[in-house]
Amino acid sequence: MNIINLLGRIATEVELKTLDNDRPYTSFILAVDYYKVNTKFTNFIDCMAFGKNAEFITTYLHQGDEFAFTGHLIGEFKEIEGEDGKLKGKLDMHVVVDRSYFTHGRKKKPGQAEDSQPKEDAVPEPDDAAAEMEF
Repeated sequence: MNIINLLGRIATEVELKTLDNDRPYTSFILAVDYYKVNTKFTNFIDCMAFGKNAEFITTYLHQGDEFAFTGHLIGEFKEIEGEDGKLKGKLDMHVVVDRSYFTHGRKKKPGQAEDSQPKEDAVPEPDDAAAEMEF
């Protein structure tokens, strides 16, 4: 089973991009706080979204906004050249958004109207975009 639930704040600006097959996507970093022995720590997690989830995120969410989602973990193995000139393996891990959820943690910008919040039905249905991913 590969299911991840996250709640955090978007740490980077989100921008809608397009894959070679014209499929929309976005990538962002989610800052997720946790506590250990009365001390706060923050994990910065690489996240990706495709299709309607990507369109939703780039339309309604911005850096600093709270965001909750259910997703799954993917990894990509890459060979990179180390300082000594030898090839080394590196595993890039990302969480792919499957289902977005509204939270009440949106930071209101100066002059922003109350009705600029998305409607509940704006949340996209789960997207099986990861099955069609091409890097």
